[in-house]
Amino acid sequence: WTVIQQRSSDSVDFRRTFDEYSVGIGTPEDDNFMLGFDNIHRLTNSSGAKMLRVRLQDWGDIIRGNTFAKIAQFLYSLIITITLSFITGDAGDSLDPANGMKFSTYDQDNDQKPGQNCAAQYGGGGWWHKACFHCNLNNPYYNSAPCPLSMGIIWYTWRGHYYSMKKVAMLVRNV
Repeated sequence: WTVIQQRSSDSVDFRRTFDEYSVGIGTPEDDNFMLGFDNIHRLTNSSGAKMLRVRLQDWGDIIRGNTFAKIAQFLYSLIITITLSFITGDAGDSLDPANGMKFSTYDQDNDQKPGQNCAAQYGGGGWWHKACFHCNLNNPYYNSAPCPLSMGIIWYTWRGHYYSMKKVAMLVRNV
């Protein structure tokens, strides 16, 4: 597995512009990073089928995760679009609403909420938003579980809208 995104502290601010996400945020040595779109594209569009694993850790140190397939269709264009399919996991499928969505940031609104920018309104972290609430692993890091409505590192189908995860990671690999 290759880690493409990871969060475990507030040492790196993920409230960034679309251009900053394009080149990447933080470094793997920081333990808080997201690879840039070019690097994610290289990893997910090389030959062969790919899988995505999302690993979540709550503040009780319980670890859950999900595995997704078909990320070979992770499109690299002017605006990154995520396409995936849930395989298995024990955290619920909070990524389902993200399927087919374009990446949004506070300065580039690509969600499907007319007159509303999900990234700007709910924490500022870039994500594949459809209707704002189900998931954002790039929102601000809270040093405890409680957070305002969908403002923290959210995985709604496991802990709901008001619970920010302690640690998260997104990993890819060949099938």
